[in-house]
Amino acid sequence: MADYEEKSYWLGSSPYEESPPLDGSTKVDVAIVGGGFCGLSTAYYLKRAEPSLRVAVLEDRVVGYGASGRNAGFAMTLMGFTLSITNLRFGKEKAKQAHDFAHRAVDHIGQMVDAHSIDCDYEKPGLLTVALNPAQAKRLQEEIELAEKLGIEGLKWLDAHMMQAEVHSPTYLGARWEEQCALINPAKYVRGLKRVALEHGVEVYERTPVEAAHLRRTPHLDTRTAWWRRRRWCSPRTPSPGASPSCATSSSPSSPTSSSRSRSLTSSWAASAGAPARGSRTGAT
Repeated sequence: MADYEEKSYWLGSSPYEESPPLDGSTKVDVAIVGGGFCGLSTAYYLKRAEPSLRVAVLEDRVVGYGASGRNAGFAMTLMGFTLSITNLRFGKEKAKQAHDFAHRAVDHIGQMVDAHSIDCDYEKPGLLTVALNPAQAKRLQEEIELAEKLGIEGLKWLDAHMMQAEVHSPTYLGARWEEQCALINPAKYVRGLKRVALEHGVEVYERTPVEAAHLRRTPHLDTRTAWWRRRRWCSPRTPSPGASPSCATSSSPSSPTSSSRSRSLTSSWAASAGAPARGSRTGAT
């Protein structure tokens, strides 16, 4: 059994062929640290926007090893805050914008699956948020009323009788049904994103942990296998994934010194799927 298969049901649910680690020193335009949904999507859209860029993804273990391969597999519009709390804190316009963005994100997954034939057990059955007591039922109905006031469609209330047809249990007093919810095998989806990225010319290196990121003077990344030197600085902007990055020529062409413990990888900019380093612009992460 591979070391990642026991980390989640998804990661062990299908065979997987790893990409080789980075071997030697090289230079790229964009280096992306982390091979999850964010990292691979960023790489794919950068190459699609500017095919001449040399883009590389560096993954510590295998793609999807972190949160992208260990989630519940739901693609839905819920984003931490409920619609009512988002409306209360940020106002009606922002609440509507947030929901619309999430709505498009769910659609986007289905579009990627269709456009690139990603085998990830995709289906779109909708989402039932159930009420176990009258207080929950009232709160869910108020959410539906608020959505209607904001011009949000695709939500409706199911009473106890209607719920019986969906889930034959006397426990539920009702439910909010939302059509905009899909289910995927997240490990298969992230591996599908890797395939798509590779087909568009992205380089993906697995088993290539990044030990340090140096973002001043000549930006470069230290890995256990290679050192990379910066050519250009590119700053992609979100949330428009197809937008072209803005690039500037580096004024510091000097190369870093390689240590005996690790070498380094240089790129125009280094994007991390985790927290961005100070001074970096990693809007796509």
